[in-house]
Amino acid sequence: MTETIGTRIRDLRILKNLTQTELTRAAGFKSHVTISRLENDVFKKPKLRTVEKVAKVLGVSTDYLLRGDDIKPAEFPELVRKFLQSRRNVEYLEKHIRSNRLVSLDD
Repeated sequence: MTETIGTRIRDLRILKNLTQTELTRAAGFKSHVTISRLENDVFKKPKLRTVEKVAKVLGVSTDYLLRGDDIKPAEFPELVRKFLQSRRNVEYLEKHIRSNRLVSLDD
């Protein structure tokens, strides 16, 4: 079965232990019908503002909801941590290379 914006929203909502009504309120919609229609893929091209509101509540990007990127939302914090750590390592090496304090492994 092909994953759609509707299945991604439903799966994330369930993962976050939210009802359609709770997601509706958190996203600022007037009726749970909007969430129901999104989950059932009634909207072929949902409004970007609607997707932005749902994505914010579910803690994912609009890209994830719309395209279903390979990176799952639960992996985001770990990927960000790894990226920041690798960036700090690069900055540390650059600083020490510039100041010639890095000891050669050949010595």
